[in-house]
Amino acid sequence: MRRLLLIAVACIVAVTATAQQLKTAQGITIENTTPTPERESKQPKQVLETKCGFQQSVEFHISPDLTGSRFFYGFEYIAGYRINNTFFAGGGTGVEGYIDSIAMPIYCTARAYLLPKSRWQPLISLSLGTVVALSSSGWRCHTPIALHINPNVGINYRINQKYSCYCGIGYMMRETKKNYGRDISTNCLTIRAGFTF
Repeated sequence: MRRLLLIAVACIVAVTATAQQLKTAQGITIENTTPTPERESKQPKQVLETKCGFQQSVEFHISPDLTGSRFFYGFEYIAGYRINNTFFAGGGTGVEGYIDSIAMPIYCTARAYLLPKSRWQPLISLSLGTVVALSSSGWRCHTPIALHINPNVGINYRINQKYSCYCGIGYMMRETKKNYGRDISTNCLTIRAGFTF
């Protein structure tokens, strides 16, 4: 009888020890599979891609003449195609004032966005075109042949895949041939800010 009791006690102790070991091992396994902050921090960050396709911008600029004789200011609308994360090509027009006259620039433009997948992007652009002047009597071309060149550098801040805002500084040159019998060359510093959508 005593032998049976000893065997029963030994079995109970063995079963209890085995169950305790299984429970401990299971707890260790669960703990190892639980994600930690260190593991989560090593996951790759989301890249901000650009939405390619039709793109528009509106911008305001001020352009003091380097000689101090004129001060240009105006609003412009630009539309074109965003080719990829880096390049944009399109055209623009707008209304521009100086002294007692109003002009309408018409140009083609190209932009390159450096660091294309970053939220803050250095920006370079170049605009080539012409300018049509407006007089008090109506639309009249004062400049039969006018060359408009405007390179710029700036910074672009991306709000999301579609919207962004930017600012920049550049140089604007206008070469006018035979304006009332004389040639005129205008050189300006341009400061501009705009919104892309």
